[in-house]
Amino acid sequence: MTAAVITPPRPRSELRRIRPATDLPALADLIETSYGPELALTGSNLVERLRQYASMAAFLGFAERIAPLLDGFVWFEDDLLVGNVSINRDANIPGGWTISNVAVLPAYRGRGIAGRLMDTALAYLDDASARCVRLQVRSDNEPAVTLYRHRGFAVYETIQEMRLARYDLGYSGSPHHPQIGPPRLGEAKEVLQLARQHQPDVLRELQPIRRSDLGLGLWQRILWLPAQALGLTIPHTLVARSSRSLVGYAHLEPMGSGTLGLKMHLTGDHAPQLAPPLVRATVGKLGNASWAQIVAEVADQETDLMAALQTLGFAPLRKLYGMIWEPPRRSRRRAVS
Repeated sequence: MTAAVITPPRPRSELRRIRPATDLPALADLIETSYGPELALTGSNLVERLRQYASMAAFLGFAERIAPLLDGFVWFEDDLLVGNVSINRDANIPGGWTISNVAVLPAYRGRGIAGRLMDTALAYLDDASARCVRLQVRSDNEPAVTLYRHRGFAVYETIQEMRLARYDLGYSGSPHHPQIGPPRLGEAKEVLQLARQHQPDVLRELQPIRRSDLGLGLWQRILWLPAQALGLTIPHTLVARSSRSLVGYAHLEPMGSGTLGLKMHLTGDHAPQLAPPLVRATVGKLGNASWAQIVAEVADQETDLMAALQTLGFAPLRKLYGMIWEPPRRSRRRAVS
């Protein structure tokens, strides 16, 4: 008599578009498992927001038909959501998209799930005539960097994030500094030129920085005083001047969860002298607005600026690669031109 060999059933796998009305609770759990320490480090409330949205499941089923809240692809194993990739339109590049929240539960890693999710997302975006797809990844996350490189992503910038908690600034108010102030009438063009000089070439080609990106739009300037009176935070920019021209700027804008994003550049050797008063003046302009921390993005090669920010109490947070993928049809056109 021969013993029967029992083969356990293979897990049932499914890769499909996300359905926010039903998938958000499991997606929140996946994101928390995969990125919990990272989210805490940066002060992100992504998991909390996903769970808030999940509590409105009945409304989401209707709202999704009008304006998708969340888009992307998910991977299920035996009805358990184990992988995800999110896609969103790029607010800074017309026709561009971003990829985020690439995550797989630890027990299911090493099986090619992340690769399949990425391939599906990129094929979808290619069919949607995307001009480009961008993402950010920690420079020390070698498996993820390799995954993206194998699919044609290339690094276009390396950013050092630096964090400053509000209580670490040890300062309130906005002192007068003879070389620092808001852009004067007619200086917006010069500020734009300065910002575009520091913009990565591929991004400048796709979409040069605009006035509105720096809070220099007409309506942004009109709304500044009422917003300040109400204790609200809206994007704003201050500039640093030498005797003849602008030598730098700092731009501050709310990022959510009490976090302010800071981007700044100073030309030549002006960083050690002008970065501290420029940051203090830019923050001081917020008045009584509520905020918990500032996260500055500094290009990796701007070592003088990093050192100047550290004198204010900024601490290195993480180093990120900005990576970009362009559909084959667009890459061929660029090669021909």
